[in-house]
Amino acid sequence: MPKIKRKRKKKPTEPDEFITFSQRAIAWAKANIKLIVIVSLAVVVIVGAVVGVRTYLQRRAVAATEQLGPLLGEWYQLSASTDSKRLKPLAGRLERFCASYGSTPAGMQGRMVWGAVLVRLGEYSKAVKVLEELADEPSLPKELKPLVLYELGVALEGKGEPGRAAQVYARAAEAGGPYLGRPWLLDQARALEAAGKKQEAADIYRRLAKAPERELAWEAKRHLALMGIDPEGGSGSGSK
Repeated sequence: MPKIKRKRKKKPTEPDEFITFSQRAIAWAKANIKLIVIVSLAVVVIVGAVVGVRTYLQRRAVAATEQLGPLLGEWYQLSASTDSKRLKPLAGRLERFCASYGSTPAGMQGRMVWGAVLVRLGEYSKAVKVLEELADEPSLPKELKPLVLYELGVALEGKGEPGRAAQVYARAAEAGGPYLGRPWLLDQARALEAAGKKQEAADIYRRLAKAPERELAWEAKRHLALMGIDPEGGSGSGSK
């Protein structure tokens, strides 16, 4: 059998091929020096832009917080009011504020307050739109989530959608935890009752009748009595 001669492969580090690689690199660099400079400058610009964007966002967040302060102060004074002459101007200022800063943390708080003001004004459809969009924000701070959901539930009830309101109240109660969220179960039960789901409402009222908060337990028992249901589990005509 004839002997097969194998051609030896050169290693890339052997002198002639190594020099060839080096020369090619140098030649490419000389031919593309402008491109190298442009790319280098682009990297510097990108890094500078990232730092600049961060600075801009920080300044914007600070400006939003500063502008929100007086609006919140006014809202706290009017939160129990239904005087449209005072609430409408506040709603307008909040809408303009949210248009400028709505994506900032302070802006999201402003959107929540704007929705609450719209509820007090009876503008339920607009309130639902504002609050639903806010509730779906991926960057919504978790501390605001239950409060936004609660206001959304109120808006849906006002709009005449108790079934949807009950679902949203349940989400608010879950997000709020046992201390913040438990009272909102009362709102869920009330909405269920309004939607004709009396048995589901009664089940929630019974659980709340055993709550450690006396006022909450008393209110749940009152609702059960109005439904003709024994808080301890017995039922009257209202349970059917």
